[in-house]
Amino acid sequence: DEGTSAALALRSLGTIARNAADDIHPPLYYWLLALWVRLTGTSEFALRSLSVLLGIGAVALTMWLARRWFSERTALLAGLLAAVSPLAVYYSQEARMYIPVTFFGVAATCALARVLPVVEIERPLRVRALALYGVLTLAMLYSHYYAATLLVTHNLAFLAWVWLRRPIERPRSTRDIRRQIGAWALTQAIIMACYVPWLAYAWHTIRYWPSISAPFTLEQLVLRLAQVLPLGITVHTSTWTLATGMAMAALALLGLTRPAESTVGQVEKAGRSKVRASRWWPVVTAALYAAVPVGAMYAASLRRPMYNPKFLLLATPAYGLLLARGLEALTSVARRL
Repeated sequence: DEGTSAALALRSLGTIARNAADDIHPPLYYWLLALWVRLTGTSEFALRSLSVLLGIGAVALTMWLARRWFSERTALLAGLLAAVSPLAVYYSQEARMYIPVTFFGVAATCALARVLPVVEIERPLRVRALALYGVLTLAMLYSHYYAATLLVTHNLAFLAWVWLRRPIERPRSTRDIRRQIGAWALTQAIIMACYVPWLAYAWHTIRYWPSISAPFTLEQLVLRLAQVLPLGITVHTSTWTLATGMAMAALALLGLTRPAESTVGQVEKAGRSKVRASRWWPVVTAALYAAVPVGAMYAASLRRPMYNPKFLLLATPAYGLLLARGLEALTSVARRL
């Protein structure tokens, strides 16, 4: 696969697009790599260094997202977990698009966090923030087809935002929400208008691409991911790795029980709907971010098996966030004891 990347990087942008469509991948990573090797050369270090830099960038963005949604302590813990993630470290050393799409995925989610306010419900969605979100989402979609699962995640998160922030005290908020829904829908329409032409161009290859794994059950998927997400793909399955993975999964689930911290000022100045959204919407969105790519893999595999852990790198930032929140919850319990 890395040989394919190295070969395509030396071709013209138009040739790359045609060859990428035949290779069941969108062209953006190959375009970026083509520009990169013209600056750095074609050594192993040069070819892989783009993934290394974007992997580091994904760590920084995970920290930013954790700080935006939760707290400084969560940001430090999430950044540490992202930096030492065996799965992310492994693919950050590979000249392929799996870490780049993870970077663009967390970047688009950071833009989403700027688009959707958690306290100022009357503030209109900012055009510049929506434009940035649209560009990063398109970069994500043009890096790997499986990134569509994060687009689904973002739309589910938007619906959760509307639901949690439904007006309790002021009827005028209903009009504000309608305008925000319209702005969001227009942004999604523009994203799809920019992406559908590529899908139409590559649809024959996408439709007839063969299965990439043996059939598996939901239980098998959960057990595999319980080991892969915390320990990576280089460990052998054993009682120890399974127990470790299940303990980490339990810790991530514990993170779902800990809402974001609302400040005293927020509680005093905001109505109940605003406080509810500011405390629980980040948790709901992190849960969707972690769960939708996994659920989509299982659902798609009912027709054409497609288990591959590198596809689920998309969910690793959310997994780190939930683990960080779980560790915070555990330490809070330990302090009380």
